[in-house]
Amino acid sequence: MQPEKHNHINIINQPRSEIMADYAGQQGSNHSREINVIPNLELIDLGLGHSPWGAPKKIVETLINRHSSEILNRIEQYPSDRWSAKLAQLTRQRFNLSEETHVSFQPGGSYRILANILTNLIDWTPKKEAGIITPGLCFPNIALLVHQLVPQNKKQEFPFKALDLPINTSYDQRIISLAQHRQQDPLSKVVYLDLPNNPTGATLEQDSLTAIAEATLNKNNPDLLIIDEAYGDTININAISLAQQYPHIIITRSVSKTIGLAGMRIGYAIVSPGQLSELYKKSMDLVFDVGGLDQLILQQTLQPEILNPHLKQVKNKIFQVKTHLIDQLHSLGLNILPTDMNVPILLAQAPHIPNFASFLARYGIIIESGSDFKDVCSEINDSYVRIRTPKDIQTVNIAMQRIQNAIQEAQENPEACWLT
Repeated sequence: MQPEKHNHINIINQPRSEIMADYAGQQGSNHSREINVIPNLELIDLGLGHSPWGAPKKIVETLINRHSSEILNRIEQYPSDRWSAKLAQLTRQRFNLSEETHVSFQPGGSYRILANILTNLIDWTPKKEAGIITPGLCFPNIALLVHQLVPQNKKQEFPFKALDLPINTSYDQRIISLAQHRQQDPLSKVVYLDLPNNPTGATLEQDSLTAIAEATLNKNNPDLLIIDEAYGDTININAISLAQQYPHIIITRSVSKTIGLAGMRIGYAIVSPGQLSELYKKSMDLVFDVGGLDQLILQQTLQPEILNPHLKQVKNKIFQVKTHLIDQLHSLGLNILPTDMNVPILLAQAPHIPNFASFLARYGIIIESGSDFKDVCSEINDSYVRIRTPKDIQTVNIAMQRIQNAIQEAQENPEACWLT
C-alpha cells in the first residue's frame, strides 16, 4: 500500500523539530537529527492541541448581527471589570458554583496560569512548601516550568518529583498511590495532576478524586492541589465541585482544546473559596488581563444556548472518530493505554519500533513523541506516541495507510527515517 501523493507541500529533509509537535521546545531523544521525510506528502496533524472542529459557528453570526457596534467599542476602550465579572458569573452558573468560588480568566491559556502560580503564588521560603509532586505520567511541561521558573538557589529545597510507577498503571491507581504518598509526608508540597490525563486521555472515578483531595488536606501542613483540566470539557466526572468543598484546590482550564478558541490563548482558574481565593486575587489577578474584544467573544461563547450544543456535538464527534481510530491502531498491532472515549487524546505504542515517532514524521504525520514525556515517566520512549483525535474518519483512514507503511518500512529498514 503506497502513501497518497499531494503536490503542494514538500518537506523533505526538514529538521525533526519542525515536523514533530514537541512540547514547548522540550528535547526528546535524537531531536538534533534530521528526518528523511518522504516528499510531496500533505502533513497530517495528529499532535494538534486545538480542536479540529473549531469554535461554535454561531459566534460569528451573533457578533455581526447583534454586537457589530460593540466590537468597535471593545477595540477602542480599555477592558472593564464588569465584563470580567460577567465571564466569571457565566462560569459559576455553568458549573453550579457559589459566589464565593473565585473564577479568573487570564491570557496565555491554562499553561500560562500554571506558570504564574509557580512564580507569583508559591512561597519559596524553605519549609513552607517542599517541592512539586505528580502522579508520574502527566503533562510534561509542569516539569519544564519547575526547571525554568524555580529560582536557582531554591531548586534543591524545592525539587520536582514524579512518582515512579509502571507505565501501564491505571490512572485511578496512580492517584491512589499519590494520595497514600501524601498522607505519609509531613511537609507541604504543590501536588499537580491533570484530568483527563495527558497523554493517555484516561479519566478518574469520583472516589479517586476525593481520596487525593482528602490526603492533601488532612495533614499538619496542607498541600496546594492543582488539577489541570485543559481537556476537561467532555469528561463525565470532573473535579470542579471539589474546589467548593475543599479550601486548598486550584483548577485550571482552557477555552482552546474543546471550545475551539485556541487563537485567543485564554485560560481560566477556579479557586477554592476563602484564604486561597484571597491570595489568588492578590497575587494573580491583574487589571486589564483579558482584552475587551476577547471578553466579548468569550461572553457570547459561554452563553448556554451557544456553548452546550457545541460541546455536545464535539463530544459525539470525539467518540465516533476515536472509536474508529483505536480500532484501526489495534488492527496494525499497536498497544493503546487505557483511555476515555470522550477525550480526544491517547497514548499508543509500537512495541518493536524504538524510533516509531520518527518514522511517523517521515510519513508526514505530526505527533507528540513519547520522549517528550521523559521527565515525568522514566519508562517512556519513542516507541510511544501521543495522538490527538483528528477531525473525521477520512483523516483517520489516510493516517492509518501511512502508519501501516511506516511500520513495514521500520521493520525492514530501522534506520530509514534518518537523513544520512
